[in-house]
Amino acid sequence: MSKIISILIMVSVLTACNGIKKENLLAADTNDTVLNFQDALESYKAQEHRFEIKACKLYYNEQHVVLDSLHLFEKVMGSNYSSDDDDYYNDKPISFQTKWLGKMYNLDKTNGLDNRPRMVYSIAIKLSDDTEFLKNRKEGYTSRLKQRDSLFYNLPTLEGYVLIDGQLINANTKIKDFNKDRKNNKLPLYTPFLGQGRSQGIWYGQSYCKPAYNGVGLTEITLFYNDENYLEKNYKVTTIKEVRYNYEQPY
Repeated sequence: MSKIISILIMVSVLTACNGIKKENLLAADTNDTVLNFQDALESYKAQEHRFEIKACKLYYNEQHVVLDSLHLFEKVMGSNYSSDDDDYYNDKPISFQTKWLGKMYNLDKTNGLDNRPRMVYSIAIKLSDDTEFLKNRKEGYTSRLKQRDSLFYNLPTLEGYVLIDGQLINANTKIKDFNKDRKNNKLPLYTPFLGQGRSQGIWYGQSYCKPAYNGVGLTEITLFYNDENYLEKNYKVTTIKEVRYNYEQPY
């Protein structure tokens, strides 16, 4: 009888200990999550290149990036870029695209140059290398999109995070975790962006917000995910390779 009582006491003690360990582990996990975010935020603040998207506005190192004027855009981002179909910075992990504003009659008759003002309508922030380019180069595929990929591939990747509505993302961020965090913080979710042959992504668009100084427009932020999984149904477990910010004025 005493043996049975002793065994019961030992089982009770072991069960209690296991419960305490589990409780501490859960508490540690919660604390780690908070600490990890704070550590990541401090790391972000120390980055050389800090990109933040707040609602529909884009910031670089805490300065508002003006897109409706190339001149004002260069005041913040600098002019150290080379041009092709896209413009590629030599010292930053981004490319961008511009368009002419106004009508064609502003052609300079002296030298034949188009002196219309230009605006920036698309910026791509590179988080990880584009593996799709390497695969298609091996196959000898040379479309215009792949030429863009080849130049984008040679850009350095961003070392660190991008801050989107208070969320930190980097090349290791999974789409499911990104949207879960947005849902927990009652933010609009990003939805699948389908129909592109070279890659896919998730996006969120806003109409008639004020991302720039002159007027309003349509703003879209797209998160492209890694190409190797773009045909799989379970795309939510893939990681983000590129943040693209698009701004279109309504005229």
